[in-house]
Amino acid sequence: MKANPHQRSSRPEVDVSFVEPELAGWGHCVLRATSLPTSVMMDQPAGNIYLGPQQCAGASSATLSDLSKTDPPIRAIVNCTNAYPNHHESNHIHYCRVPINDETGANILVYLEGTSDFIHHHVLKGHSVLVHCQMGISRSATVVIAYLMKHHDMSRDTVYRYVKERRPKIDPNPGFWDQLEVYEKRLGKKKESASHHAATFDRECVEQSMARYQTIRDIVDDMKELFPEIDSTIDAQGVLSTSLDYIFGRGVLDADLRWFGALCDVMKGSNPCTIVDSMLEDGSEFRDNWSGDVSSQDIDRVKAIIGSCSSV
Repeated sequence: MKANPHQRSSRPEVDVSFVEPELAGWGHCVLRATSLPTSVMMDQPAGNIYLGPQQCAGASSATLSDLSKTDPPIRAIVNCTNAYPNHHESNHIHYCRVPINDETGANILVYLEGTSDFIHHHVLKGHSVLVHCQMGISRSATVVIAYLMKHHDMSRDTVYRYVKERRPKIDPNPGFWDQLEVYEKRLGKKKESASHHAATFDRECVEQSMARYQTIRDIVDDMKELFPEIDSTIDAQGVLSTSLDYIFGRGVLDADLRWFGALCDVMKGSNPCTIVDSMLEDGSEFRDNWSGDVSSQDIDRVKAIIGSCSSV
C-alpha cells in the first residue's frame, strides 16, 4: 500500500468532524475567553482567538465588518505570511507579522515566544485575536499551538488535539511540528530555571532577538525587555560584532538596521557608537573580513543608524 504523503505518523490521532466556520465563512474560534484559567482573568472580558486563512483578513469593508462583529471584536492580527498585506493597520487593528514561508526548513521557532506574548497581551486586554496564514493550516496553526503551550501550560500533543477538534484542517508541516517539540522542551527548561541567560550572544541569540523585536516591540513598556540577554556583564564588542556579521550576511536589510538601532540604544552605557565606528574603519579586522562584500553605502547606513540612536 502506497504511503499517504500527507500523513503525519507522529501526530496524535484525533476523531474530527466538520466544524462550521464562524468568521467571515472561513475562520474558526479555537479558544474562547470563558476557557481562560481564573488565575489570568481580568476585570474586563478577555478576548477570543480565531484561526483561519488570509481571506479572514481581506481588504474589503465587509471583512472589516466581520472582524468588528466578533464578541469581543478582533483588535489584533498575527499575519503569518511573507507578503500578504496588513490591510487594516489604519483601522485600529494591531498587527504582528511572522514573515516565513510554509516550508519544512523555515525557522518558525524564533517567532513563537514573541507571537505567544503578543496574543496573550491582547487577549488579556479584552481584544479578540485573529491568527492567519495563507490557508489557515500550517503556519498559523503552529503559532496558536505554541501560544496555548506557553500560556495555558498544555503539552504539544494535547494542544494539537484541542485545536484540531475546533479547526479540523490544521496540519503544521513536519518541520514546524518538530520545532514545536523543541519549544516544548524550552518551556520546560524555563520552569526549572527562571534566570535563564545566554552565556554568549551568538547567531542564534541574534535571530531570537530580532524576532522578539519584530513581534512585541509595540507592546512593551521598556525597550530593555526586548533584549534580556544584555546586561552590564556582557561582552559589548562581541555582541556588536556578532550582530553586524549577521546583518551584513543578510544584505543589510532595513528591518535588521532598525533592530540594530534599538540594540545600540539599549547598550548606550557601553558606548556602542565608538565600538562600531572602530569596527567599520578602513583596515580594521572586521572590515578586512568583509572586504569587497559590503558597500560603502551600507556602511554609511549602519553609521546613520547608530548616529541617530546616540542623539536620542
